[in-house]
Amino acid sequence: MTTGEKIKAARLRAGMTQKELADKVGVKFSAIHKYETGLVVNLKQETIAKLSEALGVKPSYLMGYTDTDIEKAFDVRQPPDVVMLPVIGMASAGKGVIAEEDVIDYEPAAARFSGKEYYYIQVHGDSMSPEINDGDLILVHRQTSVDSGDIGVFLVDGENGYVKRVTYDAENIILKSTNPYYPPMHFVGRDVLRVYVVGKVLRSIRRFS
Repeated sequence: MTTGEKIKAARLRAGMTQKELADKVGVKFSAIHKYETGLVVNLKQETIAKLSEALGVKPSYLMGYTDTDIEKAFDVRQPPDVVMLPVIGMASAGKGVIAEEDVIDYEPAAARFSGKEYYYIQVHGDSMSPEINDGDLILVHRQTSVDSGDIGVFLVDGENGYVKRVTYDAENIILKSTNPYYPPMHFVGRDVLRVYVVGKVLRSIRRFS
């Protein structure tokens, strides 16, 4: 693994976004992206020290040793305040209970997100781009209502799942996309009963190819 790949692996293990890591280290968000993708190499010793402290790993892990040597010699630490949450696809999002066969992966999150009401959904499509891109993971809290202006996961007609920003009043629900190429979805009168709230989106994790 390259230094950038190790930084990314440790960040995901710690349940942090690139912005959260940047804030801890005291650099710009774009700098973390450059570190992880190899656009910046030969990091300063001071930067390595700050990154290792923020990520909960020893500085040696982020330096140029082989993976085997690291595993034997440096005992990379798993931060204690991390939990592993299931990742499911949108098709499984509306079920009351996540079955084992629904889980496609596991990803780390901060321990405050422990519990069956928290899980990740892998997003497909670009309707919420650039806020949420195709392939990103969204951390969802299962709940049956969200406030106007929130981004949530919704089922329409009991089968079609959507990630949208919602606005509504007593008689109308509007599900809005961030991408202007996708028109808003309006539900008026009794049609509002077609919309079921699956949960609230708490954050997204950008997945770079």
